[in-house]
Amino acid sequence: MARVVKWVFFALFVAICNAEETEERSKRATTVWSLSSVPHSSHVSTILGHFKPIYHDWGDDSISTSTKHSSSRALRIFYEKGSYSKVHDHRGAGFYSRPSAISSSVDAMILKYDVYFENFGFGIGGKLPGLFGGENGEGAYKCSGGSNPSSCFSLRLMWRKDGDGELYAYIPTNQESGFKDRDDVIAHSTYGQSLGRGKFRFMNNKWHSISEEVHINTVGKTDGWVKICVQAEGHSQQCYTANHLRMRNTNSHHLRGMFFSTFFGGSEKSYAAPNDCYSYFKNFQILTPSHAVVG
Repeated sequence: MARVVKWVFFALFVAICNAEETEERSKRATTVWSLSSVPHSSHVSTILGHFKPIYHDWGDDSISTSTKHSSSRALRIFYEKGSYSKVHDHRGAGFYSRPSAISSSVDAMILKYDVYFENFGFGIGGKLPGLFGGENGEGAYKCSGGSNPSSCFSLRLMWRKDGDGELYAYIPTNQESGFKDRDDVIAHSTYGQSLGRGKFRFMNNKWHSISEEVHINTVGKTDGWVKICVQAEGHSQQCYTANHLRMRNTNSHHLRGMFFSTFFGGSEKSYAAPNDCYSYFKNFQILTPSHAVVG
């Protein structure tokens, strides 16, 4: 019994320390873009207006707004039963957002947002927003859907079965020796790499506060890292850090902004949404630590 009590106090101590560390990092960072709520409109171009400039947007038929679960208006995404990445109606939405306040030479960045899952059967898995980067041009938007060119990297989140979370990373193939054998890595030959699966968990019908902090590597080294913290309302914060990563192989590649991406999938029908469901997003922030701008 004493051992159980000690374990509980240790787990609580770790959660408190993680929360304090995350808060302290945010205090040392500069907010370069934020959007607490979206406008009330039936026009997608108006709804997404504050995310602009945006690139390669899709999923207009799934995008709307709502105050159903909060007083501030959230971006609502609809996933129709049976939809997944290869089904083109009501299957989610995506776009790359590069707010103009973001410098062209940022090597560290924090993305924050809140997400609510309504009526979710999580199925096999699906995508959530994360940061992206690469060259300062069209090549930066290529790292998804089984395409992993040397011009970009992307660091989205995923939900998996029963709400297990992970970092889903399209990163260069020349990772450190033994990368594929790491306990926190599920390696894929073509698609993104699954990092830290089950280290945090999403819950149905609750708001979650998400933080993703990325420090990309020094060229020629695998010293990049990504820290993800997730806190569901009424629950302790859960954090996972993926260390010893390579996101770039050239000094001209930097962080570019947010890859808003959410759908069920996977590219196979087995990933399809098990029922009609929604996600809601609000309180977006992009921050840069004081040492994040180079060059």
